[in-house]
Amino acid sequence: MQFTIGTTLKKREFPDIPELEYDFKKFSEIISGNFRSDLLIDVIGDFDKLIFYQTQSNLKKVIFSLKDFCGDVISCTLWEAHAIKFLNFYNNQPTLQPLVILLTNARVKEGQCDYTNSTCNVLTAITTYCF
Repeated sequence: MQFTIGTTLKKREFPDIPELEYDFKKFSEIISGNFRSDLLIDVIGDFDKLIFYQTQSNLKKVIFSLKDFCGDVISCTLWEAHAIKFLNFYNNQPTLQPLVILLTNARVKEGQCDYTNSTCNVLTAITTYCF
């Protein structure tokens, strides 16, 4: 494309093309092992509880559980800067209100724990999340 003196540009809206598109994975699919560990996924859920956090060492992490609208629960881990940002937000809430968390580009890993008598599959956030 070449621009000349006679070239004009107009901003056009394309409402049918989403700016961001999410492909949410169901918690039940993660729990049942229906996932590929080599693909990144998106999940959204209600913060359930803080399980563990470590901020005083070289390896900073936060582990918490998310619950979906069906009541299924998964364990999630945030690392380094994401862990610190989450803890800062969590610790500075004026009151504990419902907290919806959106994890994008998360990787599912086979769990190492026993959570309510079933294998716990763990989400590891790679890039971003929203509060």
